[in-house]
Amino acid sequence: MIAQDAPRPAESSGVATPRPIVFPVRYEASGREPVQTTSRQLDVSGIYVRCAVPPPVGTQVALKLYLPGLEVPEEASGLIRFVTNTSGQEGFWAEFSELRLGARERIALVLLKLSQALPAAPSRPSGEARACPRYAANVTVRFASDRDFVVRYANDISAGGIFVRTDKPLPPGATVRLRVELPDGGPPVEAEAVVRRSVSPAEAARSGARAGVGLQFVGANDEFRARVDAFIEKLAAADDPPQAAAASTRP
Repeated sequence: MIAQDAPRPAESSGVATPRPIVFPVRYEASGREPVQTTSRQLDVSGIYVRCAVPPPVGTQVALKLYLPGLEVPEEASGLIRFVTNTSGQEGFWAEFSELRLGARERIALVLLKLSQALPAAPSRPSGEARACPRYAANVTVRFASDRDFVVRYANDISAGGIFVRTDKPLPPGATVRLRVELPDGGPPVEAEAVVRRSVSPAEAARSGARAGVGLQFVGANDEFRARVDAFIEKLAAADDPPQAAAASTRP
């Protein structure tokens, strides 16, 4: 097993500093259920994956990267080099150990296009760029945190997260359990999410934005991914364009 103080991705990649980027990721570790989550960083040597309970260092994981612009997920195997258990920052860096032919070139192309067209937004502390467009979506969201259980409404949604309207936003880094009622006739889909952006009523009044929280999905199952993606495909097929370019700082 690799030591817990293994080099961080910027030191271990040997190619380039990982690019902060948020897009859907599926991982599966031996003996664990598959998890649908999202990324935090990416380069051609590996990926930082957000998750509520990271597998231990040295674990081999099977990955599916739902990279922007690709019709099918990029599949890879990876070795977990280090984990982060800090509240609100949980996740792991997986170094790619096996990729399909041409995968590194495709990843490099995605990162090149991102650097050219989607500069990291300075308003987000981490500088993460959200690579998935968001769409207006007035759906009911129920979520529980360590201090409350509330029913609210979403303002918009993307493959990587959702913005929920509330006059009492939780602080960035808070973790919540979501139940999203999609208009597809099925039961609510559930996911764990972390607050990436918090807009107070006072901030909303100054900026003209809505008060609420931007939540990044960090733990769900395959049904969640399939149904959310199908919902977003229907929204994308509507006449109205996405609310914002992929460089938006919201999840």
